Amino acid sequence: MAGLRYLLRSHWDTLRFVLADVRRRRTERYRVLIAFDIYLAGATAIWARIRRDHFVYYLLDSNREVAAGWERVGARGASLYRWLRAPLDRIALSSAELVIAPSESVRDGLRQSLANTPVRVCRPVRTAAPPDARDVDRWRARLGLEGKLGAVFVGSFQYPPNVRAFEYVRDSLAPRLAESCPEVRLVVAGRGSETAGRIVAPNVVVAGTVADLDPLLYACSIGLAPMEVSGGTSLKIVDYLLHGLVTVSTPQAMSGVDASPMIRSAPLTEFPERVQEVVRELLNQPRNAARPAPDPKWVRSYTDSSELEKMAETVAVWEAT
Repeated sequence: MAGLRYLLRSHWDTLRFVLADVRRRRTERYRVLIAFDIYLAGATAIWARIRRDHFVYYLLDSNREVAAGWERVGARGASLYRWLRAPLDRIALSSAELVIAPSESVRDGLRQSLANTPVRVCRPVRTAAPPDARDVDRWRARLGLEGKLGAVFVGSFQYPPNVRAFEYVRDSLAPRLAESCPEVRLVVAGRGSETAGRIVAPNVVVAGTVADLDPLLYACSIGLAPMEVSGGTSLKIVDYLLHGLVTVSTPQAMSGVDASPMIRSAPLTEFPERVQEVVRELLNQPRNAARPAPDPKWVRSYTDSSELEKMAETVAVWEAT
């Protein structure tokens, strides 16, 4: 149902754009249309064909991998999800003059079916504001992290794989850590997550929808990505590492993310043990040890906008013609 809601909302927004575009003078209308994510792609591609405009498709994930992953884990609505997304993806890929992929893995998967269309990698550009000690302390107090290690899971609850990951944290990880790592408090944050706040264990705290994640992430020590489905680039992992969090991730969630010594990979069957290992490492560090810092090369990969600027240069040339 989440996919259906996204689809309906996106098509409504596209219709509003089309109606506004029709009323523009020819000299004022756009010459290049860029569809960001699959739900906007189909209708935008069709309008670009009608208008004979240039069309660019910026994928957030691989539809084939995401749909296959949903079906593999037996998620509810997996067939409907594939049925909703596949036509949009086909229309967009067949219409695009340029396809933008968020990672090399997504690009390589597309090359098999896009022999004549250029596919360019443009990693998502993220930022991490320097920590503000007062804001961080306020979050530590709010989350009850005095004398505790915060292990955080961030994700929109409008995306079903995030809901499944939260259910794993609540039903499997939290009970295990309550026994083996009582010094750990699990933190859940993200759009719509406040709906889960009434049904969690004592070692879980739900922060809900947070306007500024920076101080919350700095207040924690461990990032969690127990996802069962791969496809694009897990932005939660990027944000975790940019804030200095040692991250425990499934291989599926790591798909499309550059390797880093701060990421510890484990399938769900071994996930609690890997979290426990990280907890022991952190507890064994000197009390005044500096917060881990990600590799500068890794940071540049996800904060440097040069890939985006190159794409913009190409689009600017089309806009001028």
